[in-house]
Amino acid sequence: MITIAVCIPTYCRPVFLREAIDSCLRQTRLPDEIVIEDNSPDEATEHMVRALQQQSPVPLSYAHVRERRSQAENFNAMIQRVSSSHVVLLHDDDVLLSNALTDLSACWDRHPDLTAAYGKQYIMSDAGIVDIRESERLNTDYFRTADREGPQEWASFPGLSQQFPNDGFLLQAAAARAILWRPGVSHGCEFDFQLRLCLQFRGFCFVDRYTMQCRRSRVSVSQHKTDDTALSAFRVLKKTVLPEEAEKLRRVKLRELAPPAAMQALQTGDRAEALRIYWGEFYPWRRRLTALGIFQLGRLILPEPLVAFLRRQARVRET
Repeated sequence: MITIAVCIPTYCRPVFLREAIDSCLRQTRLPDEIVIEDNSPDEATEHMVRALQQQSPVPLSYAHVRERRSQAENFNAMIQRVSSSHVVLLHDDDVLLSNALTDLSACWDRHPDLTAAYGKQYIMSDAGIVDIRESERLNTDYFRTADREGPQEWASFPGLSQQFPNDGFLLQAAAARAILWRPGVSHGCEFDFQLRLCLQFRGFCFVDRYTMQCRRSRVSVSQHKTDDTALSAFRVLKKTVLPEEAEKLRRVKLRELAPPAAMQALQTGDRAEALRIYWGEFYPWRRRLTALGIFQLGRLILPEPLVAFLRRQARVRET
């Protein structure tokens, strides 16, 4: 019988964190522990968690480190405090559906040698409203479909295709400790972790059921101007040596990542890298002819003051 720790890193979101914890406590198969790594500079989250510790039916392990740390540092510290055999990573603004731990842990009954199991994700708004159409599109794009259910045939596929989700997965704790997150990969640390995990271990099982809800928050990393998730993933994927059977999919993923990676390189001030990506082999020619491609080209070849002026003029015409 496996034991399960739900691990939740958090930063200044006590209301969302409480929703995440409550979703753990509503599981049909309760976790054996909930491990929280708090990087908030204030006390609001600590007060909430300390009060909840007195009444929770599941042990709450809580650590508050006020010094600002990276996502990778928080994850790695949290994993070291886990005493269970398996872990679930849960972002502090996401929630597990009540069937999640039951459905995911049942995979080990059928396949005892598994490394990880994961299901489908709903997309929800800040207010918790689920977008069914967007959820279906997301899962289809990441190969989470009925025809893919069960253990995956080649181990690197879940990480490379991103079928393996960014959170909500159930994973052997020993495997998580063996891989850890690399702080130098910036916001691409989740993709980097998933890819290295699937290259080093075997036994990944997809469950064709929804197991969690992911919040598209206005303050999430993916909505921020400093987001370099696609850029970091592009860099990692270009450098990673993959098995021969994965090369075709690697090139497909690089072509998907190139346009947003170029934009993020521009947004983070690296025009030279943006130029290399834009004129490189993985930026599809047909994408260069789209509105986004033409806009990126303009930003690349025009002086920044002129780009700023044209933006201001466009806003004036809109008003």
